[in-house]
Amino acid sequence: MTDLVIREYRPADRDRVIALARQLQAKEASLYDRMKPPETIDGWYMDHMLAACAKAKGRIFIAEAGGKAIGYAVLLGELSSADEIDEIDYTYAQVKDLAVDEAHRRRGIGQALLDHCEKTARDAGVRWLRLTVLTDNDAARLYEKAGFKSMVMAMEKTLE
Repeated sequence: MTDLVIREYRPADRDRVIALARQLQAKEASLYDRMKPPETIDGWYMDHMLAACAKAKGRIFIAEAGGKAIGYAVLLGELSSADEIDEIDYTYAQVKDLAVDEAHRRRGIGQALLDHCEKTARDAGVRWLRLTVLTDNDAARLYEKAGFKSMVMAMEKTLE
């Protein structure tokens, strides 16, 4: 996409990011049956993400084309392993959410957002970048292509 720009979040982006988060929620709800309904994603979501960014030196990036926000990524820039009792203390960055508008998927926008997050973290001197993704999500392949490797597998058994 030739007119794609990745820029910092602005308060005027709030409603559009919420709409994109609802699309992300709908996609994930189709893969995992305990996700909140997409229509419940509202202002509290943005408040939560902005607070997480303030706490962890994070930023929200907007993918914009033709003057319209078509995707976003939340990068938490400084998280600590201090709560992990069996690891040394270190800091890492995490891509918390990454979403692209349904009409604009498969055009490299998610990759551009991910690349921007990686560059931002690298420029800040971060050594490790993490993310989580539902294993059935198509995005898992994007992350594998970008060099992310499975680190921990969460497994679950439903008890009846």
